[in-house]
Amino acid sequence: MSNKLITRENNEMVKSAFSSLERIVSMMERLFTSKKPTLDGESFYTDSELATKLKISRRSL
Repeated sequence: MSNKLITRENNEMVKSAFSSLERIVSMMERLFTSKKPTLDGESFYTDSELATKLKISRRSL
């Protein structure tokens, strides 16, 4: 059994995994930077976010 260091440069499977992760990160960055408010430029909380801020259940809200 050899103790060979597996790195991005010497292993195609690792290189492929890193490439996929980089693509996913890039897509997520585009998704979050292009997110636009939906109602006349105003930002609103979702019911879950508001319930958390008010420290009540969604059902009580």
